[in-house]
Amino acid sequence: MRIVVVAEKQSIFDTYGALFRERAEQGIGCEVVYLLREKGNRKNFIEDIKRLAPDILLTTNLLGFEQCTLTDNLAYNLLNCKQIHLLLAKNLQNEEYLQKQLSIAMFFYCTEDGHAEYLESAYPHLPYIKQIAGWEPAMKEHNMETVAQVWCTVLREVMEKCHLH
Repeated sequence: MRIVVVAEKQSIFDTYGALFRERAEQGIGCEVVYLLREKGNRKNFIEDIKRLAPDILLTTNLLGFEQCTLTDNLAYNLLNCKQIHLLLAKNLQNEEYLQKQLSIAMFFYCTEDGHAEYLESAYPHLPYIKQIAGWEPAMKEHNMETVAQVWCTVLREVMEKCHLH
């Protein structure tokens, strides 16, 4: 199973990414591939994702949601994979794109208290939204191992819901 992680360079994945890759590859049996972008880079990378042929796409903070098709649909909707979108903050730059039609293959996970409830009420058509348990203590302690395990727990949960093994 291939997991493609789309993240900005110098983001949280620079700090925790290697450990997450190790835990996902050893503990779950997944191959983890990173597609890192420079901050602010608006280059369309959907074709890069398609070439990597992920079973699961993992993004942070709605990165890439601004990429739309010629008919103004989200380009992510065209991907043939499950998608995990980690929302690590509130009031994200691309939040307005959550108003668009979203693929049933999208799973949104929030880290901040109350954020999932807010998004659920503001965007009632979200296919799946959930608060990540255990995130705040791990980040406050800067516990890399716990952060990697929390991400792996989210990954396992989506794999189970989608019957991916």
